[in-house]
Amino acid sequence: MERPQHMDALDKANAVYSQMAHLRKELKRLPQPDALALLADMLVAPDDCLDSALGALRVGKALSAVRGVGGPRAERLLGDALGSFRPDASRRVRDMTVRQRRCLAGVLRVRAGVEDREAA
Repeated sequence: MERPQHMDALDKANAVYSQMAHLRKELKRLPQPDALALLADMLVAPDDCLDSALGALRVGKALSAVRGVGGPRAERLLGDALGSFRPDASRRVRDMTVRQRRCLAGVLRVRAGVEDREAA
């Protein structure tokens, strides 16, 4: 007998949720500059990488996972990056446009003290 479809869906959702939790823990464990630089690098990854846990992660949760960044600072980072065109913090990373992700990655690199490779 074949396994029910809903069980496969639950397994897939659980795997993605576990990967998102691992990603948040990884960002939390790093010092702030390193975590911001890592997140910036992940944001400018090719679109096919966004099918993973990173794409399912909400922008606000990704930013808040960095040590020293909470909800208000995450909103401020989004505002600094995109001004009035900023996405809501509850939007998923995969739903952001390429331009939005690049702008946010640039701001994160500046905050991390890393040279912005996209501007060069």
